[in-house]
Amino acid sequence: MSTYKTRAIVLTKKTWRENDALYSFYSEDFGKIKAVAKGAKRISSKLAPHLEPLMVTDLMVARSSRGVDKVAGSSLVRDFCLLKNNFPRLILAGQAVELVDEFVDLEHGDARIFELLKRFFILLNDGFAGDNDFVKSKTALKIFILQLLDYLGYTPELYSCVNCKTEIAEAENFFHSARGGMLCKKCSQIFLERAPISNNTIKFLRLMLISDLGEIERISLTENLLKETERIIDSFLHYQLDRELASDRYLTNWKAYAKLA
Repeated sequence: MSTYKTRAIVLTKKTWRENDALYSFYSEDFGKIKAVAKGAKRISSKLAPHLEPLMVTDLMVARSSRGVDKVAGSSLVRDFCLLKNNFPRLILAGQAVELVDEFVDLEHGDARIFELLKRFFILLNDGFAGDNDFVKSKTALKIFILQLLDYLGYTPELYSCVNCKTEIAEAENFFHSARGGMLCKKCSQIFLERAPISNNTIKFLRLMLISDLGEIERISLTENLLKETERIIDSFLHYQLDRELASDRYLTNWKAYAKLA
């Protein structure tokens, strides 16, 4: 039985038979992988402490010719303890995990996704300065979503009209999720379910695609810009997924869930 080593982020952990656990990881070298840790549910397990969700760990995995691969060894690299103890930020991290786990195929290797996810967790763990920590953290999630979609080949067209291909001018423009991007005013009359989009939001979305997540700290964010940006990204994401995310209800009602936590 061959083995391989990789650094990975623990995405999810599920019960597997009586004493075992099935994990989903996003690894630096092999993309998303699934593997079983034998005896991980036992108190005496040496693997379990290094295999909790939202941990970065160095894995050794034994390939299986039949069934699921097995975790042969694990060494903790980083645990985002502050993030786990902040319920609103934990909700944001949960949506990022759900997106990667649901959207990315097994063994779709892309080191950029590994770094993007790790960077997002670092930002949530360390927090943003000032009174708008959750607002900036939520905006960082939207940047994460847009960049993840870009890495997976679902880049929205933000520079030209998706119908007539003319360059988008600073005028009255629209966004059409099903068509995959911008519509000029003339072409918008042809399509239903298009959403108006301001010039500032177009510029912000373009910036979001190429900026480091931490840049949000230095950007002046108005309430209207945030609302419109969220509306556009959420609409585009849900069209690509063809469903809503389980974590959406927590994001919508995070204050109520925080009181129960």
